[in-house]
Amino acid sequence: MYTKRMMLVIVACSLIAVSGLIAETGNREVATFSIQAERYRFVPEVLKLPANTPVQIQLKSRDALHGFNIPSLGIRHDLFPGQSVIVSLPALKPGRYPFLCDIFCGSGHSSMQAEILVQ
Repeated sequence: MYTKRMMLVIVACSLIAVSGLIAETGNREVATFSIQAERYRFVPEVLKLPANTPVQIQLKSRDALHGFNIPSLGIRHDLFPGQSVIVSLPALKPGRYPFLCDIFCGSGHSSMQAEILVQ
């Protein structure tokens, strides 16, 4: 059986642990967005993201193998049909970040480009 003193110690330790967890994760709000790849286009063609906010993007191919490449950020992934890929982006400064499909996917491949607009 626990004494009152032992219970106070347990409660105090629990509160310290919880407050540390809140302090560690409290300032890391992550916004989540999605991009679909399909032959010759990305949907949406312009993804608007908030500035200075870490972001996760769920990428998915609807039809064929595609590439996802943001050259200015050094980010690149293969997108296999029916599978999702989660890409984490750091807090970005305002600007335009073009991305493209870098795996040949057919006759319209060269026009498969889009951009991330950070505002």
